[in-house]
Amino acid sequence: MTLSISGRHPGPITWLVQLAILFGAPVAGQAQNKTASPDYSPIISEFRASIPKLMSQQKVPGLAVVVVDNKGILWLEGFGYTDDDRKIAITPDTLFSVQSMSKNFTAAAVLVAVQDGLLDLDTPIKQYLPGFTVKSRFDTHPEEKITLRLLLSHRAGFTHEAPVGNNYDRDARSFEQHIRSISQTWLRFPIGQRYSYSNLGVDLAGYIVQVRSGMPFQQYVKHKVLGPIGMTSSSFDMEYISRSTQRAVGHSELAQEALEVPMIPAGGLYTNARELGRYVQFHLNGGKVNGTPIVEEQLLRQMYQIPSPLPGQTDGYGLGLGIELSHGTICLDHGGGGFGFLSKMIWYPEFGLGIGMLTNSSTHNFQNKLPNQILDRFIAAKLGRIPPEKTNSVDSATKVVDVPPARQGLLTGQYLYNRGGYMFLVFNQNRLGVEAPKFVPVVWTSEDEGYTPLDGVPYSYRFFRNSDGSPSYLVRMYDGEFLNYNVGPGDHPGAYNPEWDRYVGKYRLTIGGEAVGFVNVHKQNGELFLDYMKLEELQPGLFFTSHGETLDFRSTTPTWMNIQVGKVSIPVAPKAALVVCGLVFLSALVIWPILLLMRLIRARRKGSFDKRPIALEGVARFAAWLLALLNVALLYEFLTTLSFLIHFGFPWSTRLDWDAKVLYVALWMSPALALVVLAIALAVWKKASWSRLERLHYLLVTIAAVFVSAVFLAWNLPKLPPF
Repeated sequence: MTLSISGRHPGPITWLVQLAILFGAPVAGQAQNKTASPDYSPIISEFRASIPKLMSQQKVPGLAVVVVDNKGILWLEGFGYTDDDRKIAITPDTLFSVQSMSKNFTAAAVLVAVQDGLLDLDTPIKQYLPGFTVKSRFDTHPEEKITLRLLLSHRAGFTHEAPVGNNYDRDARSFEQHIRSISQTWLRFPIGQRYSYSNLGVDLAGYIVQVRSGMPFQQYVKHKVLGPIGMTSSSFDMEYISRSTQRAVGHSELAQEALEVPMIPAGGLYTNARELGRYVQFHLNGGKVNGTPIVEEQLLRQMYQIPSPLPGQTDGYGLGLGIELSHGTICLDHGGGGFGFLSKMIWYPEFGLGIGMLTNSSTHNFQNKLPNQILDRFIAAKLGRIPPEKTNSVDSATKVVDVPPARQGLLTGQYLYNRGGYMFLVFNQNRLGVEAPKFVPVVWTSEDEGYTPLDGVPYSYRFFRNSDGSPSYLVRMYDGEFLNYNVGPGDHPGAYNPEWDRYVGKYRLTIGGEAVGFVNVHKQNGELFLDYMKLEELQPGLFFTSHGETLDFRSTTPTWMNIQVGKVSIPVAPKAALVVCGLVFLSALVIWPILLLMRLIRARRKGSFDKRPIALEGVARFAAWLLALLNVALLYEFLTTLSFLIHFGFPWSTRLDWDAKVLYVALWMSPALALVVLAIALAVWKKASWSRLERLHYLLVTIAAVFVSAVFLAWNLPKLPPF
């Protein structure tokens, strides 16, 4: 899904959408040159054959797909099973969690509440929640400026996760506790400045619906949205879902996932392919079901508009909905992922076609590609061709401006995306540009605006500077993506505070009690960094990245982006002992092959190769050498990149990638092989064929292997698979 931000007045794309909704038919001169009922059966047969293969390759237990037009269902089918263990077939009525796709249903519920006079999109939420507050570095009372329109379009400045009930702790405490914890969070950006995707804003909007309607959120949505559309099996109610016999189980890399999603309005909906098709049809028919309006046309149009779009912005986010220009017209969509599920819905108002796809795996990579491929084929069959893409173009009359190299050079550096990751701007041959992979310079249209022609498509940017001319952030104009300046070659060394030394180290992230990764706090250029992100201290122990995320050391349990993290620490004594063991293993890896080579050389010179069967000493030396190699690799991994697994362990799952499975097997091979080597050592020790020094070296390798294996077991690294 394309995610973006902001601007001013509805542009031509928005009016195209409004016309498509108003007339429920192709507009803008897009004639249908095929019959009203094209033959879709060859397309269906092709994907019916290819989808199971794709699922098998990417370990997807179950999938359901629906393709609709504004009149009915064109294709509806289930593939695979509800879970890996119970081989219950997926049907069009199997319920799946749609995760963040729920946000569009919540937005629809808010619009119905506006329609009923309960809410107003542009009234400050303080009027609906008098006790609500949130922290901000930019406004004294931000809650007095935040509106429902800003919440639903992700422009209120919220971060993504709440302290209670988020994607990491999977806390199943009450929805109300989750909402109350939002007041503990800090806004990332000034209100209304930019798009920044957030569960918190949508959850807050859903809670406001609950407060104003006087009924639980899930009940209101069922009564006002799902029921009238005909989605009788769909629900945000976890108790109802848990009783369903028509429910898919979510699968992640490690195991089956928990049922309950704590972020209910933002990600709590379960639905099936049949009813998702009805929902897409509801949109294709301008908010009507069987001719009866569910949401007023003028309200639904606002859902499809990018609030305050930038000049020339084509892609962005409306009210709970992604908006992009595709095939020369508007495409509306939303996806979702997490808790073992991935989902996607897409529709083209102009073409009168849409698709929904649901899967019970969160690890595959075709969430966006496959539904687009299927829908493109249906569009081509309906229109007789696939409409070409319209690319951004620069007016031939646009004046090119010469910007002094010194001014360009100040913008060199790393810029952070809102959702993570970064891009580099480099200075080469006295010009600013990007490496893609060859250097592409910026063509300047003003002192602070320009574009880079990548693959024949000009990507326009606007640069914003601080008062001293240094970079602050840039905006990508076609989709409104803001990127904040992080670091660059022109940065002066900071004044490092020695008090920060206590914060330096690795911090473990966990999901549902399983360790999944870490972040690294370290010193760089006189500043404190978290991974590649420079930190700025607002209060003692409270830090912000340049793109507004929080790292808070002020309590006994630190938090990063409101997610609790624990410092990974290995006591000095066992760490030193493990390093010594590693050196013993390395000595065996180096010395023993050299000794073997020297023996072979001597034997060749004498012309007398020993043709006797391999003696026990040779078996012993090879087994110990193999054990040393295995332990060197494991020690390196678990003292560096995988140290976050210490005391949490590495659980087995058939869904693990092959390299993870190899690592798991190696963890159990180490103690097993150590016992074998120990047994052989006892047998070899009495033989006189080894020198006293060789026997001592072999004994040291054996002792080191037994010690390392004992430490790995004490650290609970190789966890037994569940029985």
